[in-house]
Amino acid sequence: MTTLSEWIKRDHPSVRFPVPSEPRQVVQAAAKIRHSWPNVTSEDPDADPEVLALEMDRRRKSDDWRGFYWMDATSTAVTFLGSQLWQERRFSKLFDFMVRQIGSDRNLSYTLAVFRKYLETFKPRSELTDRLANVLKKNWRQGTLPVGQWVEDFHIFDTRHAPREIAKFMISQEKPYQALRQSGLEVPHGEGLMQEAHLCFISDLKPRIRSSEFGAILKLLDWLKPMGVKHPLQGTGAGKAIDTLLMPWNRREPESSHKDIIKSRLVDAYGDPRVNSAGAWSSCSEISRNVIMRWITGTTIKMFFDIVTEAERSHMWHNRKDLWIDLYEEGHITEAWFALSEEGAVIARRLTDASQDTQLSFGRNKSRDGQDRHKCLLLMKVDDRWVVEGSHNFKTHVFSRRDDVSVAPYQESYTCEQFRSHRGSREPQRFPHYANWRDKVTAALLK
Repeated sequence: MTTLSEWIKRDHPSVRFPVPSEPRQVVQAAAKIRHSWPNVTSEDPDADPEVLALEMDRRRKSDDWRGFYWMDATSTAVTFLGSQLWQERRFSKLFDFMVRQIGSDRNLSYTLAVFRKYLETFKPRSELTDRLANVLKKNWRQGTLPVGQWVEDFHIFDTRHAPREIAKFMISQEKPYQALRQSGLEVPHGEGLMQEAHLCFISDLKPRIRSSEFGAILKLLDWLKPMGVKHPLQGTGAGKAIDTLLMPWNRREPESSHKDIIKSRLVDAYGDPRVNSAGAWSSCSEISRNVIMRWITGTTIKMFFDIVTEAERSHMWHNRKDLWIDLYEEGHITEAWFALSEEGAVIARRLTDASQDTQLSFGRNKSRDGQDRHKCLLLMKVDDRWVVEGSHNFKTHVFSRRDDVSVAPYQESYTCEQFRSHRGSREPQRFPHYANWRDKVTAALLK
């Protein structure tokens, strides 16, 4: 006995279900299910690969397949191939046995599951990848595996060239994610083969993005977080893509409109890096994080003064805004965060909605005093010291160099009193907003 198919051909009682009068409806329903849940496979993430492998190997040796069906074989195969057990000598015959089951017209679900595992585990110059590719290439027609376009156009079973061929197709498409889905690929953001194709894709786009080609920038942004797709690309591939988009601007700035789009789309996809430092932001380079932080800092300062200008109509704000914008543009301000009053938060959301910009995160002013509750606070890292600016009559607080204890950025809430209360060695210099305020603050920052 060499195949499960031979055992299934024996006489066994079977349950037959009525054939629907409209088979096309079944096909459409199945396609809808695959589209809605493309990641669903026969693999149980909690299953022990060794336990499954030992049981199937026992049955292979004894030729006892009673109570063992294609569903069981499929679950075992995908779990086994997703582990490292296929490399172990004790399971070499089981591995050969599993490979021989590929392509039978009686077990399309098995072949399809192994094909998906081939895509997921794909690695250049991998023995497993080469072995599965050779068998699938010979048997995909026999098993009616729906990969005709992929074989003909992308050479999907050519392990040396498949990633590059897919990347070439992605480059040629305005919206590569949607184009891949239309070609029949269930998970364009998948691991394995698509991870390799992704790396080729961003490698091809890198020189064009360095040259400020807006179409290339949009193509990569659309790939990372396509319209209508809930979750963006994750993992190290996302980090490398973020590097491609941001590292060219380490020492220079893109066009203002390009910068706004890159910043907004990345924050929309991966969150504000000031409060969402994990995930994709943790897998990109420090240079990229510095670039996005620089851009967000500028947006934060400008937005703060837009909010306060509307919340408190005072001519005094122009003088304050000019100083902090000048220092930011000169590269002295590297971090910024604000805490808003209730009125300020309403204004922030309305201004963001009106500009169609991504809503950046911010803290709230939770002061108890009635007058303090109406104030908005701006926390800035100016060179190596923290400064807290505030609206209304809140004085500018300039803290000592390298004092990272008195001011904790990116918190959910603050009070005016927590900054006024500092006394002793950590007491900040405080400057009311009148007379030669700018000169005094500038002198304090240079000390």
